[in-house]
Parts: sequence; C-alpha cells; structure tokens
Amino acid sequence: MRHLISVVFLFFIISTSIFAGQYLSAGLGGGYSSNLFADSFAIGNSYTQLNATYSGTSFDKIKLKYYCDYIYYTYDVGDVLNNFILTSGIGLSNRDRNNQLNWGIETYGAMKDYVDPDLDFDNSRYYLTTDMSYYFLPGFQGRLQYALTKSDYQFYDSLNFFEHQAETEIVTTLPTRTTFRGKARYASRSFDLGGSYYWIDQELAVSQSVDIKTGFNIKLKNRWSGDGRRPLSSYYVISGITSYWDPWHGSQIETSIKRIMPFAIVSTLELCYWSRIFTYDKILQERLSWLESADGRKDQGWTARIILDRQLAVNLPLPQTVNFTITGGYSDNQSNDDYYDYRFYYITTNLRLRIF
Repeated sequence: MRHLISVVFLFFIISTSIFAGQYLSAGLGGGYSSNLFADSFAIGNSYTQLNATYSGTSFDKIKLKYYCDYIYYTYDVGDVLNNFILTSGIGLSNRDRNNQLNWGIETYGAMKDYVDPDLDFDNSRYYLTTDMSYYFLPGFQGRLQYALTKSDYQFYDSLNFFEHQAETEIVTTLPTRTTFRGKARYASRSFDLGGSYYWIDQELAVSQSVDIKTGFNIKLKNRWSGDGRRPLSSYYVISGITSYWDPWHGSQIETSIKRIMPFAIVSTLELCYWSRIFTYDKILQERLSWLESADGRKDQGWTARIILDRQLAVNLPLPQTVNFTITGGYSDNQSNDDYYDYRFYYITTNLRLRIF
C-alpha cells in the first residue's frame, strides 16, 4: 500500500506518449525556525533540504500530467528527525478556456520516512481530487470540487483518518480586473478507531490587479464545527498546536500583496489574523485530568510572511533556468490555554535548477 502510488506513477511514465513534454529539476534549500514541528510535513529548527522533481505533460486536448518529487531533510538534531519525503501523482484534465465546461481529476501520495528506525512517526498520505467548472458567461464561472484524503501512521492507529471535502465556488471577474470569489465547503473526518466530526467553511475573497506589476487579494473565512470526537488514545500520542486535531468555530482573515520589483524580483507579502473557539469532547474531559476544568479554549493570533523569488534563464543546454527563493515569517498565537500559547519566526531559502 505504501508504494502503490509510486507503482502507478511508473506505469504512466512508461505508457505516456513520446511526444509528452518532460521536465527534471533539482533543488537545495535550508532554513531555521525558532519552534519545532517534528510531527508534520513542515520545517524544524535548523535544517537543510535536497530535492529532485521529475514531471511530464502531454499537450493533447485532454492533458495528462505526472510527477515525482523526492526530498531529504537533515536537521541539526541529527538522525532523530532526519527524514525522506516522496510525493508522486498523476492527473487528467481539460482546461481549455475556449470551452464552457472544464474538469480535472488527480491522485497522489506522500510518504514520509524517518532515518532513525526507532522513531515511530512514519506517515503516508493519499489524496484524490476531482473538480468541474462551467463558464456561464464570459467572466462568470461556477465550480464544484470533491477531495478525499487518507492518512496512515505506521505505528499509531489512533491518528489514522479518512477525510471528505465537498465545495462549491462562484467566481466573477469584472472589466476593472477585479475578481470576486464566494465559496462554501463541507468536510468530515472519521478516525479509523472510531470517532468523527464535521465542519462547514464559508469564504469570501476579492482580488485586484492594480497594474501589470502589482496585485492584491483579501479573503475572509468563517467556520462552524459540528459535534464530534476523536479516539481518546490520540491525546496520549500527540495534541499539536494547530486546528488539525480539534473542532473549532471562528473567523480568519488573510490578505496578500504581490509586486514585481526591480531586477525582476517577485515579492509577496502575506498577512493572516484568526480568532477561534475550540471545544473539547465530554468523554475526553472525564478521562483526562488536564481537561476537567475547561470546556474548550479560545485562540487569537496572526502570522506575517514575505517571499522573494527570482528566476533566471541561463540559456545553457543544462541547466535551462535557475530559481532562487527566500521566505521569512513570524507567527504569534495567544490562547487561554498555556500549552497553545506560542510564537516563533522562521526563514527558508531554496535554489532550484531546471535541468531540462
């Protein structure tokens, strides 16, 4: 099961038309974070990163794409956290703007393996997404999407789950280059050992192109979570500091500004603020002493991130392009539960070569 996605990926490479465009790139990155997320697919403290990506696309009426991305992370704490991440997938789509109806389907998997054989958080995740959009009028589009996610931990069954998401979206673009988006999403997560919960998201977004070099976007999201529970044993394994594990309701606002600067440097500034109320399961409150006095918690926080990206065409047979990216950010969360009160900053760099 863990290698099924890779086998399917290799099959499609072999069976793809020889007229397909194929790409190979390699990257080297590094960074530092003042907080550590060892259990996730994100960064740790001081780390370096090596990665290679192979992808292909056939340019027929129906487009086939396939890709494989291989990353190795090494941390300043040694083999305790060093890990490999392999992501591969395939997709079919029809994105012809001359057609009113467009559609796409994609499946991919990500496998994370730690170098240290004694570390038990090896994880595999599998995804299936489908979408369909229809242009009712020029500049007015409706879209439907369904996504299925499966997460498997090699040693912790209480963390395994299925997640379903269905969403609908309306997009309209005015002659003023202003785009409005309205989206509604229903999602449910069911744990393998029993327990499930659901939530409903509502998103409203506006984006505006100021000129050929500048654009901005602002988005407001509201969430309502239904009653639910997760396996009691998952609390003993990991709790985390994100909204990943507990139902919540509240609001989040995001904004970004993108600007093409001198020397063709693309800069993006992203800001986010949230206010969330989390609820704790009654059974958990009865069984876990540290939750007895709290029905839930309230979090308020913000993040800021800036991204600088520069791409150069080197006009050589190998490589063809060079891309350099620097990302820096800060996150601050204030909570009435001390365990979820945190703040940290991070910086990452990445150099990527398009080989062919």
